[in-house]
Amino acid sequence: MLHDVGRVSDGIDKGHGERSGEWISQNRIIISLNLNESQFEQLSYCCQWHETSDNEIPQLTNELKCLKDADGLDRVRINDLNPNFLRTSAARELVKPAWDLYRVSEFVKDPWTAVLEATEASAWWHPPVPCKR
Repeated sequence: MLHDVGRVSDGIDKGHGERSGEWISQNRIIISLNLNESQFEQLSYCCQWHETSDNEIPQLTNELKCLKDADGLDRVRINDLNPNFLRTSAARELVKPAWDLYRVSEFVKDPWTAVLEATEASAWWHPPVPCKR
């Protein structure tokens, strides 16, 4: 929800991850998430590094991998999703559903409702479960 808050363009926008992380750190008081200090720092860290190449990141945590894969799946919007760049098998299993959701939502007046309805009707959908550490 916050990883792209520092974007100034929907195209190539170098530095938006760092700007997002800075914005999150500077605006904690207005972000209504019930996170402890460690969790909040992790949120800021993941947003800061989500656009950086994996080999340039100080520590590629599981949470950061998850965010980077989710961000990668969103590349269906710009026809630039490359499954070879996804880090986890869970993300690779979501490539077809990502395309399906994009197609369903792209040409309707209310894409958010269309996405929710398609998600709830899909055989691959299941309620979210907490990540295991």
